[in-house]
Amino acid sequence: MTWECLPNCGLCCHEPWLFPSEVEPLVAREPVRPYVLVHVSVDPDHYVMKTMDHRCAYLGHDGRCTVYDIRPWVCKQYGPKPHDYCPFIDGEGNVRLTVDYQKDQIHPERWKEYVEKGVRH
Repeated sequence: MTWECLPNCGLCCHEPWLFPSEVEPLVAREPVRPYVLVHVSVDPDHYVMKTMDHRCAYLGHDGRCTVYDIRPWVCKQYGPKPHDYCPFIDGEGNVRLTVDYQKDQIHPERWKEYVEKGVRH
């Protein structure tokens, strides 16, 4: 069974991993929410984008990507094409997993730690 992403869903748009070459084009754009870039501990050649609410810093309030034309490689793996599986939506288009972004917000002390260690944007 395959399925296609739902328009403006955005459930998978959280804390993307970035290649170093993807950082500069993104930094040139205005984010929707503040973020820091942190080196990935298992792969120091990559960054992960951290935000207070775990959503991608460039995910608009309408669920649309504000940097779609320069979106990172990982983001290009999703979108309007058939996929085998989605952790958030089942094959009939029903939500199978929800994310409570309010409940899961990063604690302010942990955020402070990310800001001190990360590359702030």
